[in-house]
Order: sequence, then C-alpha cells, then structure tokens
Amino acid sequence: QGLSGNYLTAIAIDHENNLWIGTTGQGVCIFKNEAFLNFSVMDGLPNKEVTCLYQYKTNITFIGTVAGLAYYNGEDIIQLNTIEQLKNRTIRCITKFADNIWIGTDYGIVIITKEESNFKFKKTLETLDGKDLGNIYGLAVGKDGAIWIATSQNGLFYYTPDKTIHYTAPEHLINNDIYTLYIDEFFQLWIGYLSGGASVFD
Repeated sequence: QGLSGNYLTAIAIDHENNLWIGTTGQGVCIFKNEAFLNFSVMDGLPNKEVTCLYQYKTNITFIGTVAGLAYYNGEDIIQLNTIEQLKNRTIRCITKFADNIWIGTDYGIVIITKEESNFKFKKTLETLDGKDLGNIYGLAVGKDGAIWIATSQNGLFYYTPDKTIHYTAPEHLINNDIYTLYIDEFFQLWIGYLSGGASVFD
C-alpha cells in the first residue's frame, strides 16, 4: 500500500520518528517501518481533506480537517465531536501555548485543555485588542514565550496575557493575507503570504 494521494497539505514527525502526511481528499498517511498506513473517514476522521497535523506530547497526534478535529492516541482515531466549538469548523493550525492547546479555525481561535484522559473546551478568541481575528492560518510560539497569530486578512498579531501588538501592511508586512508561519533554529519568524512571497522577523 502506497501514499494515498499526491496532493499534500501537511507533514509532521511523531515521537517514534514516523512521518505523517496530510492529503487533500485522501485522509492522512503514516510512513512507518518502510510502509504506508492510510486513514480516512472510515477510520474515524471527520473529513478526508486534512488541513494540518500537530504532535502533542508523546503519543497524541492531532489531525485537523475542513470539518473538525480528531486525534490519534497510538491505537485509534478519536473525533473531538464533544467540543461544540470545533464541530464542522475548518481547522487551519494547532500549537501548544501556556499549557493549553490553541486551534486556529476559519473563525478565530478555539482553546482547549487536557484534563486526565479527556480534552475540554476552555474559551474562544474571535478578537484581540478590539480587532477581528477572522480566518487563522498560522500559530507559532517564540523564544520569549509569546504566541504569533497569522490571519488571512488582518495581518499578524503578537500576543501574551499582558500585551498585544498588531502588525499590518505596508509598514511591517508585505500584505495582510498570511498563509503560514515558521520559527527557525535562530528563532527568526518566517511569514509566508497567500501571494507576494515571504518575509522574516528577527
């Protein structure tokens, strides 16, 4: 059994160094022991179009789709359909911040927390500093412990519990439609745009 699809949307490495690959329309694949394992809706995914992957702690891998969130616990894929705020939402990105899990969606951020063996809803963020967040495409935690939040129309936000800074074009960004964020080994923040290339904060 090979790779389930050629249109790839996300890549992650789990705690056993297995390669996870998200696809458009063909679910998620795991390259393990020189073979592909493929998972789709029949295996528990909310939707076969995977948008993002995130390795959380040792044995949990989150799988974001265009219609909700699931996670793999080492044995099964489990949908987080008990959290109403995630049902049928497009999940764009996931990261850990301040001991919680931040989930970027098509309408703001959903924050959940792990309590014993379950994940629980904590709060939503639809605005910051009075400004709409809208569609969240990137989340990244910097070396100072702050979280960077990329939006598809409203630029870039820098957030800590004590401070929020909003960066917009043309003063700080190429444009306000950000598609992805990445922090490199030198702790520089790379910003990829829907159109217009990339820029870097250092």
